Amino acid sequence: MCQKLQIFLKENKANFLIKYDSVRENNKYTVMLFDTVKKERISGGDTNSIVETEQKIIKDTNNNVDFNEINELFSKIKNSVEANTDFVVMISVNYSDDYLDYTIYLDKSEQISHNKFHSYKEIKDFVRENYE
Repeated sequence: MCQKLQIFLKENKANFLIKYDSVRENNKYTVMLFDTVKKERISGGDTNSIVETEQKIIKDTNNNVDFNEINELFSKIKNSVEANTDFVVMISVNYSDDYLDYTIYLDKSEQISHNKFHSYKEIKDFVRENYE
């Protein structure tokens, strides 16, 4: 259940996001770990490879966080969008006041959705019901 990532984000008061923008020519993904206290990026940025950037985050933070489950949710949402459509999709885990919120943002031709969840189970269930 994504516990290593959740524990890491809470302990470090950090946010994590994965974003895909189909309109970009290069570096279509953004993968970022953000410090909510210092208000600065810890690691990550625009990239062509989610996995390589996550490996860099692991190296930079000296922590063996497992991103597989959040990557799987992201992929299900991204892969649900029709080919040849301009779109932006983002999934984020956000720290605030000792708890985590989970967000899915999808912007595609004339349809924008923004969904917020208070638990990993809620976001996982939502993805299963809407994107599988």
